[in-house]
Parts: sequence; C-alpha cells; structure tokens
Amino acid sequence: MRWISGGQGMRRGLLVACLAAWLGVAWFGFGLLLDRIYDEATVQSNEEFRRMMHGPITLIEKALKPYPLAQWPTVLAGMQHDFDYRLAIQPLDQMKLPHLDHARLVRGEITLGEDQDMVLHRVAGSRQVLVLGPIWITPARSDYPRYVSVHQLIAAFILALIGFLWIVSQWLVAPARRDHRRLQEAMSVLAGGDLSVQLQAAESRRYETVVGQFNRMTAGLRSLIEQQREVSRAVSHELRTPLARFRFGLALLEDELPAAHGKHATLAALQRATDELESLIESALVYARMSHAQQPAIRVETHDLMAWIRQELSLWPQTGIRVVLNGPDQPLMVPFDALQLRHAFRNLLANACRFARSEVTLTVSRQDDEVALHVHDDGPGVPAGEETRIFEPFVRGSRPNGAGHGLGLAIAARIMALHGGQIGLKPGVGAHFYLQWPV
Repeated sequence: MRWISGGQGMRRGLLVACLAAWLGVAWFGFGLLLDRIYDEATVQSNEEFRRMMHGPITLIEKALKPYPLAQWPTVLAGMQHDFDYRLAIQPLDQMKLPHLDHARLVRGEITLGEDQDMVLHRVAGSRQVLVLGPIWITPARSDYPRYVSVHQLIAAFILALIGFLWIVSQWLVAPARRDHRRLQEAMSVLAGGDLSVQLQAAESRRYETVVGQFNRMTAGLRSLIEQQREVSRAVSHELRTPLARFRFGLALLEDELPAAHGKHATLAALQRATDELESLIESALVYARMSHAQQPAIRVETHDLMAWIRQELSLWPQTGIRVVLNGPDQPLMVPFDALQLRHAFRNLLANACRFARSEVTLTVSRQDDEVALHVHDDGPGVPAGEETRIFEPFVRGSRPNGAGHGLGLAIAARIMALHGGQIGLKPGVGAHFYLQWPV
C-alpha cells in the first residue's frame, strides 16, 4: 500500500523561515524609512536654519562695515555678550571646505560647516568669513516622530498590515494547500496505474470528505480489478478445458464416422471454428492482461532491431505475399521488450498479409530520440471514418477479407503504451500502420 503523507514538519519549518525573513525585511525596511525621514528632516531643518540666521548675520555685517578689517575681531568681541554662541572671523583662503560649500561662500550664501553645527558667511565686499557657532541645528534621533508625515505613517501601517495578514493567511490555508498538493500527487500516481495509493487523514476540514472519497474510490477500483482477475482466471480454465475436449471429440469423430460425402468438409469447418474460438480466447486473455490497471512489467533490453525483424520474418509462415524490409544496413541498437513487441509486430504483419494484394513493405527509421517501424500493404486500405475506431477492442472494420476478432490492434496499442510510444495509421494508398517509441 502506498501512502501519500503531508510532510508537515518541513512545511512548518518553511513557514517559520518565511516569517523570520519577513521580520528581517520589515526591520530593514523600517530602518531605511527612518534614515530617509532623518535625511529629509536634516535638509528641512538646515534650510529653515539658514533663513533664520539671515537676520543675525545681516545685523553683524552692518555692525562691522563702519570699521576697518583690522578692528573686526574687536568689534565681534564687544558683541559676544549679546549672543549665546561664539562669533569669529577667518580669511576665506584659510577655510578648508568641500568644493560645493566653498562655492556657496564665494557666492555670498549662508553655508553650514562640515559638522553641520557651524554657520559660515562671507562678509560682502571682502574675503573674510564670519563664523558663528557651534550651534546645534540637526534633529535628534528622538525627534523622528516630529518629522514623520501622515502619508508616511499610513504607508508604513498599510505595509505592516499587509505583511501580517499575508503571514496569517498563509498559516491558515497551509493545511488546505498541503492536502491539495497530496491529492494532486495521489491523482498522478493513480493515473500512472498504481491503484495501491492511499491518502493520509486530511489536515483541513475542507478536504476531509475529498480524501475519504478518494480512498474509497481507489479501494473500489482495487476490488473491481481483483474481480476482473478472478473472471480472467475462470474464463481461462472454464473455456480451455471444454475446448480441449471438443478438439478431442472432433479427432474421434474423424476416425469413427464412415466415409460420406461432405464428411471431411464438415469436420474441417468445425476444426476452423474451433481454432477461431481458441484464438479469440487467447486474444481476450492477452487483452485483459494488457488492461491499463493491470499493466504487466516489461523487460526492456537493448536489441538490434533490424536483426530481430529478420529473425521474426524467417519464422513467418509462407502466405504468398511478398514481404520487403527497408532499413539501415548497420545494426540499429534500440531498447524494447522483445516478447511484448513480438505480439504487436505479428498482429500488424498478419493484418497486412491478410489484406495485401501482393506485397507488404516494412520500413525501419530512427529520428532524434525515437524509432519507428512501418508496416505498409498494397491492399484496399482502411475505409474512411474507421481510422481511429479500428484501435478500439472488438472493432473489426468493414474491409473485405476481414477476419479476426478486433483485438490485435487494441493489444498492439497497449503494448506501445507500455513502451511509452504509440501506434498510428498514415493516410495514403493501402493500409500504412506504424509503431513508434522513444529510445
């Protein structure tokens, strides 16, 4: 019995891993959001601080203009008691600043120092830089919420909510998803012909009924197949035994009945009917064994296909029909089950010889990863409308000289399915069948 289980432990571990990954991504993303807020807040506060410092700087410049450059430090020292930060003057050429900040000073703009706590401004009409500070102007990390906009808060909340709901939904639907996956696996195994497949108990309520019905269905199929096997064995025993007695009776009648007009013709007709009945029984049993649910194990081995066909033709009885074999001269090594392929090949060849006028052509070809065996006769061909039905069991078709029981092509189709290949009919003059399978 083949059981399909869920593997809950591994999947639960994957869900925990996904949750941990989401938490890591959320933490990283929140950190990026805070950094972005900090940068925006810094730029905003710097711009506001420049505008705020424009007034004090203008007043200091007006206070310095009446005095010569040499007295500017003295003037600033006298003004120092009115300011909470240090006032100084430095030559522009001695300032070590980045290129952009230096250019701002040259243009007369208010510039912040490299540490963002010094305020610099070139006094108009001079090469002297007024230095104010240090002054604390950058926002503290604890002030982040003051700079967070409503839109940013809503976006962060929505993203966190979506992530949380996704994780919860995955957690809730995980059992149903595992049940669905197990059901798909079991259906694939069942489609492959393994009726022993069974499903473990469902993890979700939604699939409890489905799992129970599937297990009951496979159990019913196994019961039907077992009944079919029993019927096949019964038919094999109950029909073959009376058939053998009938043959024995015919032999006794041939010896005991006096010679009479039509005696031998009657016995010959009875013998042919007996042969036909025995052939039908054998074909029916072979087809039953080839049924999809009871596919026999095939023994695929590598053979020289051309040599194998020549050997089969050497054992073929003379029917008055010329058989021509076309194919590569060198050995053609391909894998197949010689015993099973013999059934399919002989069925096709027997049909071709039965309906051919004078000649049957066998053609062997290989293209890429497939090999094909074509059987083409010069007979009347398959009537229109029967191209697909003739592969169904017990369909004999309406061609003249028709005989058999309509099982040969069905058996050949089953055999090719076991090889992973197919049997087909090509259009054209006469009947052109082919066997094709991968190599």
